[in-house]
Amino acid sequence: MISKKAILSGILLILITIFTLCENPSSVKQTIVIKTLVRGKLQTGKYSVFWDGKDESNKFVEPGTYLVWLYARTFTYEIRITALQGGVTGINDSTTAPVYGNWGLTELLQNHPEPFRIQSGTNIPFIIGEDAAGQTVEITVRKEKDE
Repeated sequence: MISKKAILSGILLILITIFTLCENPSSVKQTIVIKTLVRGKLQTGKYSVFWDGKDESNKFVEPGTYLVWLYARTFTYEIRITALQGGVTGINDSTTAPVYGNWGLTELLQNHPEPFRIQSGTNIPFIIGEDAAGQTVEITVRKEKDE
């Protein structure tokens, strides 16, 4: 016969088990997607995508620091970019076809110019390596969510 005390002890042991999902929970930041620049399967090569300084609603963003995330397979790369007020229509240096070569690993490179004027836009170069070739790649511009 099992006593009520034994059942309660077992339940209490389960209730006090705590799992840590993040080593430093305070370092986790929420972000808001401002614009998706790339979404699709790409072959190995060096690419560049132009961000015109606008959000998904086609409105110019506010000056400030933005994050550019490149997702490929199971990894994410991030760079910080700085948007300044003003500018004129910029030079769109987008390369939609890969520049072939021996590209090794996937990488998100620093935008140019940096910092950039919002109305001028900025070019964001990136490399798709063998580790992500043929996989779905997504590049998004994000803003850290205010707490």
